[in-house]
Amino acid sequence: MYKKLIVIFITLFTLMIFTDLSLKAEFQSDNTFIDIPTANVLPNGRFELSVSTGFPVENLNLNKPDYDLFFSYGLLNKLELRLSMFTLKDWAIDVNYKILDENGNAPALAVGMYNVTYRKYVSSGGGGSDDSVGFPDENYGDVRAIENASLYFVATKSFSDVIKFNIGLGRGRFIGMSGISHYFNISAFSSDWKNVSPDLLVGVFLGGEIRIMPNTYFIAEFDGRDANAGVRYFNKYFSASVAGTHLEAYRAPNNPQISARYYANVTVNSSIIEKPKAPVVKYYQVSGKVVDRNTMEPIKDAYIILPNIGTKKYAVNENGVFMLKFKKGEYWIRALAPGYYWQQQKVIVNDATGELHFLLRKKVKKVVKKLTKEKPVVKKKIVTKPKTTVKKKIVTKKKTVRKKPKINLSKLYSQGIQAYLAGDYKKAVYLFKRVSRVNPNYKNVRTYLKKA
Repeated sequence: MYKKLIVIFITLFTLMIFTDLSLKAEFQSDNTFIDIPTANVLPNGRFELSVSTGFPVENLNLNKPDYDLFFSYGLLNKLELRLSMFTLKDWAIDVNYKILDENGNAPALAVGMYNVTYRKYVSSGGGGSDDSVGFPDENYGDVRAIENASLYFVATKSFSDVIKFNIGLGRGRFIGMSGISHYFNISAFSSDWKNVSPDLLVGVFLGGEIRIMPNTYFIAEFDGRDANAGVRYFNKYFSASVAGTHLEAYRAPNNPQISARYYANVTVNSSIIEKPKAPVVKYYQVSGKVVDRNTMEPIKDAYIILPNIGTKKYAVNENGVFMLKFKKGEYWIRALAPGYYWQQQKVIVNDATGELHFLLRKKVKKVVKKLTKEKPVVKKKIVTKPKTTVKKKIVTKKKTVRKKPKINLSKLYSQGIQAYLAGDYKKAVYLFKRVSRVNPNYKNVRTYLKKA
């Protein structure tokens, strides 16, 4: 696979030599939009080979078709280096360093520099010390900033896998001095902006990317000089893109020095030749303690075995604590110690696995008594005398029966008559009733009882 990449590179290089075609900077890497950088970098050890071709919509005599060739390499997941070739004589290095990774609502941040080269002015048509080098529309604002060592600072924020937004500040190649582009740098605050030195200016570049189909994104951007838009398709091994650049040229159709361009790009990354990596296995730490059940003191000479895995012993420390690492799943963990009964627990290992506690019960030693010959026991006969029963005379006392006193009916009857005549009817009724209980037919007791 390395041989194929080398053949592709040599073929493109040879094509450039014999056709006298120049290189341009659109679609430099999968970590750029169309012509602006992002805060993303290649993973450590990953590289990309990118090939682009473009042609102007009109003015073919002034703006020749061109080819682009770039090689990018990632280091330490923080740094990306890119080698760009504009012509056979004009080479440049781009550097992009990620300061912060994207985290929550905070965007990724990066600082970098484009066009680190020995040329003062660098463009798709070539480089040199004169600002007229390159394609005519590189200088259509009549004032051109030096592109060498174009420093920038950029922030990139993704919203799931659907939208990505990018904004940055830069100098050099990010400074445009036309009637529209100068509003995107600090010369917009000057009434005499055409006479402001562009080398001292700082401008804004920005862009956005939105997913329109699976693995396919629409990109629109303003690079500080030109408006660009295109579509890019991604997969694991390569990307393919088409775009229109210098779209503001459609506003000036009569200017012979300005022309919009169409570009197509293919980028191949090193995943195509990398061996698939083995999946990363995550291990979970399980800790526990082995103590005496009665005293709750740690058992220093205890150890752990995993009966469903093997017989290897894992010793505890002086505090009875052990720590083991497991893959996610179910395990039996058994705690043992000399002089104790062993104990085991079933554990489900995952992120929520807590600390284990083993309470071992001490073994009790059995005491065996020695058997000795015992002297035979002679049972003595116990002679008991028969008890003599003594009959006791039972003396019963005769109950004395109280005789009821005789009732004097005549007296009671007379007292009742007196009470009746005195108007004490309650007493009269009481006395007449007593007489009536003894003799209901006594004289006129019934008559007086009714009257009372």
